[in-house]
Amino acid sequence: MKSPDGEPGIPGGSPIIDPIADWVHGLDLSDVPAPAKDEAYRCLIDGVGVALAGSQSRTVVALAEPSATLYGPGPCTALTSSEARLSAPAATLINGTAGHVLDFDDTSYTGIFHATAVCWPAVLAAAEANRASGRRFLEAFIAGVETCYALADFLGHAIYFDGWWTTSVLGQVGAAAGVAKILDLDSAQSRAAIGLAMATSAGNRAVLGSPAKPLGVGIAARQGLEAAYLARARFHTGLDIAGADHGWVSRLKPDAVSPSRLEKLGVQFGLTEPGILFKQYPLCSAALAAAQAAATLRQVRNLTPERISHIDCTVTPLVATSLKFPAPTTSEQAQFSLPFAVANAVMHGKVEPAHLAPAHIGDIDLRSLMNKVEMRVSENLDGALSDPADGPEGAIVSITTTDSQTHTQTQPVAYGMPNNRMSTSVLVDKFNACSLQRLTRQNSVTLMDRLFSLEGIGDMTGLFDGIALSKQ
Repeated sequence: MKSPDGEPGIPGGSPIIDPIADWVHGLDLSDVPAPAKDEAYRCLIDGVGVALAGSQSRTVVALAEPSATLYGPGPCTALTSSEARLSAPAATLINGTAGHVLDFDDTSYTGIFHATAVCWPAVLAAAEANRASGRRFLEAFIAGVETCYALADFLGHAIYFDGWWTTSVLGQVGAAAGVAKILDLDSAQSRAAIGLAMATSAGNRAVLGSPAKPLGVGIAARQGLEAAYLARARFHTGLDIAGADHGWVSRLKPDAVSPSRLEKLGVQFGLTEPGILFKQYPLCSAALAAAQAAATLRQVRNLTPERISHIDCTVTPLVATSLKFPAPTTSEQAQFSLPFAVANAVMHGKVEPAHLAPAHIGDIDLRSLMNKVEMRVSENLDGALSDPADGPEGAIVSITTTDSQTHTQTQPVAYGMPNNRMSTSVLVDKFNACSLQRLTRQNSVTLMDRLFSLEGIGDMTGLFDGIALSKQ
């Protein structure tokens, strides 16, 4: 077994990469516990629906021409068009960006990142290009996201707070692992795919609130796909890129690592332990609890904007470090703005994709209400949480009215968190609302049925057959 330059073999011996690669290679869907498999279905249904809605955004539409020019046509579905299929790299870049542009996709608090949005576009493109079955697609998706979750657990949260954007850093490696499964790479090639993905992964948290954030998802997904294809051709790093001096782990500088977590692959599934957050609103997850609390106060106390003199929001440090735009001017900034989320929830009782339009963000009445929102940071939400780890992005919202009455709502755990679970029926409603922005009702139903029946699909090139990505 030789690399393209004649160097012998694909080296092993990495205590970080080897157990992951061996698990990915050996994974069979029958090994996945039913609850984890069910959660994978939920992630895919949510992820595809959100991407359909996101595919209409200006950021994704702008990707269509350069992606086609740079990477060319092919057999893969790109959600910007139903007329022409594109190459696997082009489709992956577009669909990955579409899956995250609304910030409406699922979140894992193991690592604080978005594994689904990076993994499913890469795995789908590889499955379509290789005419893989739906069963293999589901298997590969699980291999990808579980690789992400295991590495996130291995590294801990320190890297996120140190400024790394974990969605890109970890997601690229997960995408490579998932595509390695589609390509049926052996353990050595899977080690190479993971190593190559680690060698090129990057991402900093400065992108929050900018178009570079969703684009980074598309790029990470595309690079993970490419790493697996290169590994199939026997490319590799030639060293233990994970553990080497100045390698992947030392570059990330975690406070501590937990090697035992890698030994639990196939035993502990991050899909269910600790589980996944599914978002009710298209906002950074840090804004969800406060927005939900504000929406509850609006309904229960019959509050209207003209009756409100001040809104006080007590939040956790994780919320404060993420929501850095008190006066947003763009859609991307609004997704990372506590005043926008809370004011919108008070005015409309919810936040939906249409509210991210520039005209809505600039609405005079909304801006006036945003100016009344104040954020305070508390380590334990004034004792409202018995364990902050159970609600890392909780909030207490107090609204004072013009007649000096104060109404308070505590939301320690956002709706949609694993310990405040969103039901599958609500997820289906969310899929319908998102998909109907691109599909006819009949096509939406057809796609939903196919997604729920992945294990019966013989060739994933048929997933979008007959489904026009337009209501026309």
